Amino acid sequence: MDTVLVTGAGRGVGLALVVHHAVARHTLPKHVEPRLVTLRAGKPVAHGEEALDRLLNHKQGFDAIVLDVMLPGKDGFTVAKELREAQHYVPLLMLTARGRPEDVLKGFESGADDFLSKPVHREELIARVKTLRRLHETRKELEGRRLAAEVQEKEAIRKAFSRYLSPRLAERVLAQS
Repeated sequence: MDTVLVTGAGRGVGLALVVHHAVARHTLPKHVEPRLVTLRAGKPVAHGEEALDRLLNHKQGFDAIVLDVMLPGKDGFTVAKELREAQHYVPLLMLTARGRPEDVLKGFESGADDFLSKPVHREELIARVKTLRRLHETRKELEGRRLAAEVQEKEAIRKAFSRYLSPRLAERVLAQS
């Protein structure tokens, strides 16, 4: 199994492909590379446990993960579930040859944002990855706006309290809210 890293020119963006089948290891990067960003192959991993460790500990992180369900050791469902339990909320596209409704449901329940059945069609894979990346960027932007509004609100409260309370007491009151 290979983890293939796709990195964008100077932007620090990346796509992790974690697939088990030998054909997929060689064809998926060809599907993705020309349309998204430049490709650089990562070191192979032997099983799902190692893939999980590498995904959680990659220094730069990823913009999206394409994760095969059929991995040796921990399967893709388990890897996805443990990524989410670790509060790793990178967009996740599960890839499988099993397209039964119960498998798709299990994928979503384990934390997948999208589910794609093999054989993979190039244009569909590219469109889904682009959509997941766009949604992730929108979520990050909204979260930034929410945090900025929260800081602004606390500053307004602090300013109002400063007329009546000492700065230290105002900080304690705000810390408890």
